[in-house]
Amino acid sequence: MNHEIQKQAPGALDPSNFDQRAVELARELHDVRGQSTFNQAFKGFGLALKTVKYLFKTPALWPSAAIPAIITSLLFVGGAGTLLYFSGDIFATMFTQPDSWWVALWWVGRVLWTVLTVGIAYLFAVVFGAILAGPFNDILSQRIERRVRGEAVLGADDLKANIRGVIRGALHSIGNLVMLGVLMVPILALNLIPGIGSLVSSVLSLLVSSHFLAFEFMDWSLERREYGWRQKWRVIFDERPIALGFGLGASLLMWVPIINFAAMPVNVISGTMLALELDERKSG
Repeated sequence: MNHEIQKQAPGALDPSNFDQRAVELARELHDVRGQSTFNQAFKGFGLALKTVKYLFKTPALWPSAAIPAIITSLLFVGGAGTLLYFSGDIFATMFTQPDSWWVALWWVGRVLWTVLTVGIAYLFAVVFGAILAGPFNDILSQRIERRVRGEAVLGADDLKANIRGVIRGALHSIGNLVMLGVLMVPILALNLIPGIGSLVSSVLSLLVSSHFLAFEFMDWSLERREYGWRQKWRVIFDERPIALGFGLGASLLMWVPIINFAAMPVNVISGTMLALELDERKSG
């Protein structure tokens, strides 16, 4: 793959381009190389929360983070509100509330169904938000890369090549959306199994969504390096412990009040740092 380093500013590698806090976060990902599966998964899981603190202390990034946060929040609130409005009736249609002691199990299933509904709404908001807010996320990703490396890898300077890159990235997201829909149908069908079905469905949904979120939030940095769709997935599966840990942390971030509205830019920043690390592992 041909990487083109930004050459717009003569001082692209000037020390002032670096952000020490961003460099330290990236170094933590580097230091966990070769460690146990648990250590790597734990480091990936905690990356998003550490990035929240980093973004809070870096006002210079707030303008770049605002638009993706607003777009995703609107999609999530609208999608979750719509799904929750119908979810109760759908669950009641599938499972009639019993009169015996089974009613407790019925309510547990309904709670899990509600959690699953909100999770699905968030996941689809992320995927659609990635398409709609793609240019803004790419700018934020480039700024983070510059703060970590002192330079940013960009696509070709040719306008047509840049347009092709944007279209290719959008097609990758759409492809993921289709694949996600195909995978979620049988997982959601598990809710038809009384008792344990809802629990198994919720766990599988979390695992599947974690893979897709890892892909989406690393996508901008990998796309600039001209990774193909299969290559992006290969990177995730080759480094599954840290990638899956990151995806899990990114998905759980939505449950943190107030912070969840900034989840998109936070995870774009985290995903960019992780993508830089995994690209370096692959190249080295």
